[in-house]
Amino acid sequence: MSLLSKLPSRPLRVDRFIADSHLGRLAHQLRMLGFDVLYHNNYHDREVVRIAEEEGRIVLMRGP
Repeated sequence: MSLLSKLPSRPLRVDRFIADSHLGRLAHQLRMLGFDVLYHNNYHDREVVRIAEEEGRIVLMRGP
C-alpha cells in the first residue's frame, strides 16, 4: 500500500477567505492555487467583517 492511498479523497476542511483592499495580489495568487477568496478593492472594513461573519470566512489583512 502506498502512502498516497492513505490520503482522504476530499479535503478535511475547506478554508474560505476574504481579503481587504490592500491584498489584491495575494488574493489573485491564492485563487490561482484553488482557494476560495473574495476580494474587491472597494470593500470597507465593516463590510469585510460583516461578510466574514455571515459566510464563515477568514479575514486576510495587512498589519500596521
